[in-house]
Amino acid sequence: MILELQRSLRKREPVAVVLRTPHWAYSKYELTKLKDPKKLWGEVNEIRSLGHRSFPAKFPEFHGWLKDWHMSEEQLGDLEAAIQDEGTGHEEAAVEKWIARNPGVVDKMAPLSR
Repeated sequence: MILELQRSLRKREPVAVVLRTPHWAYSKYELTKLKDPKKLWGEVNEIRSLGHRSFPAKFPEFHGWLKDWHMSEEQLGDLEAAIQDEGTGHEEAAVEKWIARNPGVVDKMAPLSR
């Protein structure tokens, strides 16, 4: 899908692709999202399951953090685009650059309790 998208954009041709949301392509390219009022493609930015049924009991603090964790679609897409742009093997540098461009986001996402 990404190659088709890139090829069509290069040729300035119309194209329709199916991308998960959020996706880095929305931050990198000027795309128009089609409406999905019936949520046929699912909810945006939602972790449905992680691990197993005993996860909340085994890891209550982490489970609580995950329940409260939130990044906007724009934030997550921008982070993914930064990682994509830096390339394989440079993920940590990409995240550090993204954090520098988004001051305070780490404190909101993962506050330290004292």
